[in-house]
This record gives sequence, structure tokens and C-alpha cells, in this order.
Amino acid sequence: MWESVSKVRRLMADMEVRREPCYSCIVLGKESQVFLAGETSHPEKDEIFGLLKELDAEMKRRGYIPDTSSVLHDLEQQGNDDCEDCHCFKVH
Repeated sequence: MWESVSKVRRLMADMEVRREPCYSCIVLGKESQVFLAGETSHPEKDEIFGLLKELDAEMKRRGYIPDTSSVLHDLEQQGNDDCEDCHCFKVH
């Protein structure tokens, strides 16, 4: 499967296909915050990532196993389970 994904990505690069950056939006009351994927300039970045790490650890402690069946990255090859490298959490 990963060979097919790599092939598509190479074709996209060859054809100069550009995709819009992914983003997340958090709304609390009347305030909203928008975060672009990979963004590191948010003034509260350290506190946000710290809270995400705490939430991630608590979810794992309670037995949460993420469904990665639709992820189009080879997570095992990346070998990266670090919260700072993820874009979003989907909590049910």
C-alpha cells in the first residue's frame, strides 16, 4: 500500500499539485482559535501541547486505542508517537 501512496505523492509533486494546509479550530464561548498543521508560532503553543500530552497519557491509561485505519502515513516507519507531531485528536 505504501508504494501506491508514494507513487501518488510523486505524481502530485511532478504535476505541481498543491494542497491547502490542514487546520483545526477550537471554539470556546465567543472566542475561537485556529491552528494550522505544523504551526509553531502560537503564543500558547507550549501550554497547548502540554495539555495535549496530558490528555493523550490519560486516554492511553484508560485503554484508548486510536483507529489509524484511514491514516495515509506509515506510522510504524515514522516511529513517532509524540503528540507535538500530530495534527489532531478525535475523542468520542
